[in-house]
Amino acid sequence: MTDSPSKGDLEWTQSTIEGRVVWAIPSVGCVLLFDHTARDYKLFMKAEHNELELVNLERIESTLVELGYSQGEAHLVGGAQTAVDVVQMLKILTHTMSEREDLSQFWKTVQEELGP
Repeated sequence: MTDSPSKGDLEWTQSTIEGRVVWAIPSVGCVLLFDHTARDYKLFMKAEHNELELVNLERIESTLVELGYSQGEAHLVGGAQTAVDVVQMLKILTHTMSEREDLSQFWKTVQEELGP
């Protein structure tokens, strides 16, 4: 278990996620997708991760809990080696959903933030 996040960690994280839906975190090899209204997030993480990445993720998640967020979903992304790979997978996912006309407003916002 990690120590409680510092005031600086809380302030930095709050300002980092404020107004955005997508947060790619290279030091963890993951992407977090935020629903600020529901105060939760979806985790998409590369499938093969090391101990340091898990420690970093635990620190981030404890900070998010302190900010009032909870994890809604968690997905391991097979074949992804980095956070950039996870972003690329999410681009493919949102493009496929868009072609099927199956994008909710949340996923439309994700697609917009991910870009082309």
